[in-house]
Amino acid sequence: MLKITRALTPTLSLIFGLICFLVSLPSHADAPNWDYLEGGYAHQTDTGFSAHGPSATFAWALGDNFSFLADYTHLLASTGNQDQYDAGVVVHGQVQPDQDLALVLLWRGQELNPIGGERVKQNGYAGGLVYKVQANNWLQVQTGFLHDKNQSNQSNDNRILIGLLFSVTDSLGFSVSLQHLNVGGNQWFGGIRYSFGTDDSQ
Repeated sequence: MLKITRALTPTLSLIFGLICFLVSLPSHADAPNWDYLEGGYAHQTDTGFSAHGPSATFAWALGDNFSFLADYTHLLASTGNQDQYDAGVVVHGQVQPDQDLALVLLWRGQELNPIGGERVKQNGYAGGLVYKVQANNWLQVQTGFLHDKNQSNQSNDNRILIGLLFSVTDSLGFSVSLQHLNVGGNQWFGGIRYSFGTDDSQ
């Protein structure tokens, strides 16, 4: 137990330091929005594997620097189906009036349902950094890095993500993104986002 505590101390110290730094940053009205509902279609590809299905994300601002984040994806493949679900907190701060740096901490679960096989449930966690830039009134760019830890089989994975949000109005836009996983291949997403707390939604 003492060895585990010593091993976690540097990581926990880094997370605490990042939270303090992000919370200390000033807030601006034209910063990227962390209060939205998004729904669309996901497609995941890997060597010899392809799956697709609906995906939804909900982000709810809990103040200037904190947001609750949850998402769900249901993937269908020729070998069966897979459910992925995340929930956690985002701590974000504005490094520039139109730029946000965020620390993402998520609980992650998935359920595998192979055809003719036994259902398998797995869980773990993910953490990393996301950087958002509100380039102009109609374009937002997002990049990030997340580390996934599967507690069920003790596997690790790293994912690099990039996303674009094209705004039609202050509250409505079209979102596209790509996540590249070291182990799981690539996952594409395209959908519609409705942002809360904007002029159109008030």
